[in-house]
Amino acid sequence: MTLPISQRVVSFHGDELVGVQIEDGTVFAPFNRLCENLGLQRAGQAQRIQRHAVLNDALITLTIETPGGPQPVQCLRIDVLPLWLSGVQASRVKEELREKLIRYQREAATVLWQAFKPQILVEDPPAN
Repeated sequence: MTLPISQRVVSFHGDELVGVQIEDGTVFAPFNRLCENLGLQRAGQAQRIQRHAVLNDALITLTIETPGGPQPVQCLRIDVLPLWLSGVQASRVKEELREKLIRYQREAATVLWQAFKPQILVEDPPAN
């Protein structure tokens, strides 16, 4: 199990998105929080990810800080967040969540990436 080196909460259209960064710079989002925010059944979405050739290795367990202390949590790599969300059809979610889903599909990965951008894009020192 990998331990994150950084964890941030990002405000996103009234929701809180959590991003966790591991030592190699990769950023993940707790999968259960994403599903809760969108009114999706986590177990069914996890099964869909496990059947997907690209997504199946992007869902890992990380120990993150929670209100109840450190907990192992399934997390999805944010670079594949749009791919996962593209498989969720807006017409199949509750009407009151459709606009929210589309907003997540368009913006969520970028918002999380921006929160960690300074740590991901470390500039090389100028050459002498």
